[in-house]
Amino acid sequence: MAGTRIAKNVKLKLTPPSGFWMRATEYLRFSKSRLALQLSVWFMLVSMLPILLVMWLSHMNVEKILTREVQTSFENRLNQRLIQVSDLVQQNRKSLQLLARDPAFFRLFDQAQKPLSGSEQQQTLNYLEQYMQLSHFYDLFFVDLSGKVQFTVQKEADLYADLNAAQWKDTGLSQVFNSSRTLLDTSVSDFNYYPPSARSAAFIATPIILQDRLKGILIGQIEDTQLKNILSNSEGLGEQGQLKVGKRQGDKIQNVLASMSDEPLSHPSNFWGAYQAQTPLAKAVRAEDGQGVLRNEQGQEVYAIWRYQPDLRWGFVYEMPTHQVFKNLNELSSWALQIFGFILLFSGILALFLYGYLSENFKLLLQGIHRLQQKRKNFDPIPVPDVYEFATLAEAFNEMASHLQSSLNELSANSESLAKNKDELEKLSNNLEQMVSLRTHDLLASKYEIRNILDNAPMVVMVKDIQGHYKMFNAQALSLIGRTAEDMLGQDDLDIFPPVNAHIIRSHDRLVMASDQPLQFEEELFERKYLMARFKLRNLQGEDEAICSIGIDITQQVQISADLVKTTQMQKQVTSRLNQALDMVNQFVATLKLDLHMNVLEVSDAFCQITRVKTPDLVGRNLLQVGLQQPITDVLQQLMAEHAWHKFAGYINSKTQPTSFEEEVLWQTSDTLQYFWVTASPVFNEKNELVAYQSFWRETTQEKQIYQLSITDELTHLYNRRYYNQTIEQRLANTDDRALSMIIFDVDYFKRFNDLYGHLAGDQALQSLGQLLLTQFSTANVDAYRTGGEEFLCLLNGYTLAESHQYAEALRQAVLDLKIPHAQNEAAEVFSISVGLLHLADKRNYLSQEIYHLADQALYQAKALGRNQVYLVEAAEKAHD
Repeated sequence: MAGTRIAKNVKLKLTPPSGFWMRATEYLRFSKSRLALQLSVWFMLVSMLPILLVMWLSHMNVEKILTREVQTSFENRLNQRLIQVSDLVQQNRKSLQLLARDPAFFRLFDQAQKPLSGSEQQQTLNYLEQYMQLSHFYDLFFVDLSGKVQFTVQKEADLYADLNAAQWKDTGLSQVFNSSRTLLDTSVSDFNYYPPSARSAAFIATPIILQDRLKGILIGQIEDTQLKNILSNSEGLGEQGQLKVGKRQGDKIQNVLASMSDEPLSHPSNFWGAYQAQTPLAKAVRAEDGQGVLRNEQGQEVYAIWRYQPDLRWGFVYEMPTHQVFKNLNELSSWALQIFGFILLFSGILALFLYGYLSENFKLLLQGIHRLQQKRKNFDPIPVPDVYEFATLAEAFNEMASHLQSSLNELSANSESLAKNKDELEKLSNNLEQMVSLRTHDLLASKYEIRNILDNAPMVVMVKDIQGHYKMFNAQALSLIGRTAEDMLGQDDLDIFPPVNAHIIRSHDRLVMASDQPLQFEEELFERKYLMARFKLRNLQGEDEAICSIGIDITQQVQISADLVKTTQMQKQVTSRLNQALDMVNQFVATLKLDLHMNVLEVSDAFCQITRVKTPDLVGRNLLQVGLQQPITDVLQQLMAEHAWHKFAGYINSKTQPTSFEEEVLWQTSDTLQYFWVTASPVFNEKNELVAYQSFWRETTQEKQIYQLSITDELTHLYNRRYYNQTIEQRLANTDDRALSMIIFDVDYFKRFNDLYGHLAGDQALQSLGQLLLTQFSTANVDAYRTGGEEFLCLLNGYTLAESHQYAEALRQAVLDLKIPHAQNEAAEVFSISVGLLHLADKRNYLSQEIYHLADQALYQAKALGRNQVYLVEAAEKAHD
């Protein structure tokens, strides 16, 4: 190229500026250009990014390793304490179970229930004390099935205590006794303060079974010294590591280790905050396991691990302040920041030296670009530098600028020609726009017309793409499905139709896609039958684009065809089966046809066979004269029977009943007493006039007897607990009488009565009590129940407070008047009862469990006050919703 010089095989030369600060000043001027910014960014990415990425990955890996080591260390420290506590509890549990199965212990247990000499007692104590030293129990208890402590080694205040008494019910000793007796398994209690031992204690109980019979409960009091040593040992916890053990105490968390000390339970050191808090110990007490960074009870940020110990129901936490846990990690982060700063400083210095090599050569290129931007007719080539790389770049730039100058000259000549054609193109564009507008209007009109035709056509039209997603529905289809078009666009068959119908539709779609012809199918859509025609829709390129379904509702036609077939078949069968059915009804169905005055017109053989009444004795006679002959001794049952008959007669005599009648009727003749479920319906003639009643009689005598047996106590013939559970909610829901009284009573010292006189005499006494209730204390407003053993219950409807109390006192006195001997009754010389009476002036809004609990508490008070008396509780009226 003219005016240029090509430099070949030029070696790279570095000519640094005279000084560092001169180079820095030049770099700042050069950095104002966009190219300098791009080169700087490129240099930073190429030189610094890989180093920083390696540093970051290395730091993350080290952080992960340190975090894993912290987690493992915390788990090991906490699990060590948990394993020690669990092993101690399990060793005590197994030791007590082995003792309860030891034959030598069985002999000691038998001796503990008998008077022993001094030497025998000493031998028993020596054996048990030796066992306690080996098993680390503080004390051992023998408890009989009634809950009485028969023997203890330490002989503290709990000896001969009744664990069912109120003062012992909340102790761990009573809780494990009841749990072990109920479940017949070993049970463990919480650690709580135990007054007789004046220390914190937990108990383990296991059943004593001799010859397959439960004889009593063996209970061991755990020695808390070992647990204190385990929990207070700080070895291996670290300088600032802390082990916390807590348990739930109401809405607070009790400090287990502090509660084992001599401090009072209300001391602040005995508690670790609220139960619902989000501290590690609160989570552990709520049976949650985990680890992480949280704030403890003092508000300090700690790294903690928490676990739950199910045997003792304790929460364990090992925690350490986060600044101590992540000390090494913080130091590592500080070093990483220092290294990053050094790399950044080094890269900046290196960039200044690089600029000394690039600055002058880039200035030449920028000057050439500036002259090119001035759009001169003749372009002056830029000088070619001595550096090989920039020499090649300058030569390429000069050649490119020459070609660009030629192109600009040609473009200038063409621009004049384009200006002339501009007006003609604008005219053509306006004409084309008008034609497109008219065509668009015609297409929209056609679209609305086609849509209107489809929506008013008596058929279902649906279109889906080849992937099965629906694109269009007409109004009939939307009405059938019951959803809007916006709701169904883009949905598939499974989203719209039931699964069975959806799978059938998809199978039909596959047949359509495999065929070039429209196909017809009979399909069921939303309980309607449709004849569907399906065919493929293709685009302008002839490719399959969608499936169109057009369906006509043929439900009525299908039903008519099916009905015709059924009618033809039925006509062939009705005649032959009608006579058979009438014969079967006559032989096996008890029926009566009555006129409007309840006189018998027709009777089936089955009715005569069941009631043992001959046909001549029924036909022509009034049904009341035949079926209500013999009265029964139970007055209440007789009144109910007469009520049912008169209700039946009222239905017949009304003569205008358009509906049916259903009622249970008692058939009472001179030699039979039978229950029937009667269903009656009117019979009309061809003029729609009422002429008779047809009744069907199903005997329910055996069902009645079985039901009566199921709700009756076999021994006393009173209602049983099952019938009480069935009817109590109905009693409470009945608004005829708002007042309700409940009496719960049981026999005083009935176990002693059985032990003294025998179980046969006990059964006879209970029978006498049941007969007393049935004969003297049974009315229409009183129901009596035997709810279990020697416990009885009476419900009094509509009684006032005074009437209820008078009833209860009369019942108590009547039992005394039976004068059944009871030599071991401390409340009276004869058979007596203790009565708990609850009176509700308004039973609304009370639950059955509430009134039973209140009456049972009244019975408990009657016993506590000396028995053979009535204790009255009057419940307040509840607010209505």
